Amino acid sequence: VPFLDICNTLLDPSLPLTMLDHDEFGDPRTKPQFDFLRSYSPYDNILSGVCYPSMLVTASFLDS
Repeated sequence: VPFLDICNTLLDPSLPLTMLDHDEFGDPRTKPQFDFLRSYSPYDNILSGVCYPSMLVTASFLDS
C-alpha cells in the first residue's frame, strides 16, 4: 500500500504506527526532517494545473 501523505501521517500521534514510523522515515517535528520528508512526499508535491496520468492503486485486504 503506498505511503502517500507522509508529513500529515507522521505528525499525527493518535495513529498507531506513527512513533514506529519515525524510526524508519524520520520525525517531521524537526524542521530539517520535515523539509526532507516534504521534498519526496507524493501528496505534498502535487502541482496545480498539471495533468497527471491516471493510476489504479489496489491493495489486498491482508496487506499491512
